[in-house]
Amino acid sequence: MKKKLIFLLVFIILAFILNFIWEYLHLPLYKQHVPWFGSLFLMLLYSSLVDAVIILAVYFFVSSVNKKIKWKISWKNILLYSGLLIIMAVIIEVRALSTGGWAYKEIMPTIFGVGISPLLQLTATGLLCLLVAEKLR
Repeated sequence: MKKKLIFLLVFIILAFILNFIWEYLHLPLYKQHVPWFGSLFLMLLYSSLVDAVIILAVYFFVSSVNKKIKWKISWKNILLYSGLLIIMAVIIEVRALSTGGWAYKEIMPTIFGVGISPLLQLTATGLLCLLVAEKLR
């Protein structure tokens, strides 16, 4: 039980840190606006925490499918995990863009009007968390 808890703690902390770094580095792709938090730093913290929770929730969903907290990394599980993270990213982006939550600069590469960077973010950081946490088993 202790190893599972350490695994999950490393997983969520790493997810938060990686998403904070990603959010910060990709700020130049977004039009500047006054964040509703009043502070860009607080907005980055909040966004990174939400991203980490989404990654953990998707991990737990795949765990429930496998009936194991620490599931085997296989093509089937990776496709399910990655696919769900991409779907979550699409939902977040479409909603935020349609409600004015944020807007892209012209330099943001898009596909069907949705930024490629945010579409890759959850999947890339989620997979990296999974691979690093897996090494701790």
